[in-house]
Amino acid sequence: MQRKTKQPLAFLAIMVLFMQMLFGSLPVMAIDENNTISSIVTQIPTTSADSAAITQQTTTADSAVIYVKQGASGDGTSWANAFGDLQSALDEASTKLTAGATTVQIWLAQGTYIPSEKVGGTTDRYNTFQMQNNVAIYGGFNGTETTVTERDWKNHKTMLSGDIDNTPTDNTGNAYRVFYHPSGLNLNDTAILDGVTITGGNADHPDTPERNGGGMYNANSSPSLTNVIFSSNTASYYGGHVQYL
Repeated sequence: MQRKTKQPLAFLAIMVLFMQMLFGSLPVMAIDENNTISSIVTQIPTTSADSAAITQQTTTADSAVIYVKQGASGDGTSWANAFGDLQSALDEASTKLTAGATTVQIWLAQGTYIPSEKVGGTTDRYNTFQMQNNVAIYGGFNGTETTVTERDWKNHKTMLSGDIDNTPTDNTGNAYRVFYHPSGLNLNDTAILDGVTITGGNADHPDTPERNGGGMYNANSSPSLTNVIFSSNTASYYGGHVQYL
């Protein structure tokens, strides 16, 4: 009887390891000491040259790179002429894809970037970022690199923050979601986010979906997240950090 009990457990362990190898990350649920339910994503950081290549977008003749550096005021064509905010780069990426680019990379220098595009409402708390298919967002640059593999995302921290009113000790005015991907975007693994920290989302609205997914909300979307840290995001219902529907 003891042998028969161990066999299903061993099979389950093998299946979990296989899913981790296949998908790279698995959504899990957590309950804190206040009985608040949060959805988080467990990931294996890719730090070696071999593992980094798994999620690195292939650059072709039809690819484009857009540069972003906090405090800059350029057009995104180089580090010297970088955009100063992520939303401008996301808008430019959409334009380049429409014009015929097959893939676009956004390189984010270390710093803090807040969302400015309103989705789902008219107040500033609806400000959010939205990923796009065939667009890879890479953080962790110091602003001099010429390849993705040169960056150091651990030491050159790139923060994507919902603290839109710049009050670190009070999150009541923070954006509901730092990333909001409602039904219709249908993000797949060509939408890449790599080397950033997502923080400060506060999904405390009494109605759905604004009460779910403070860090990232995904409905019928499955973007690729690698080396992404979710920190200090909250929700009044499900998915303080990230929620998948």
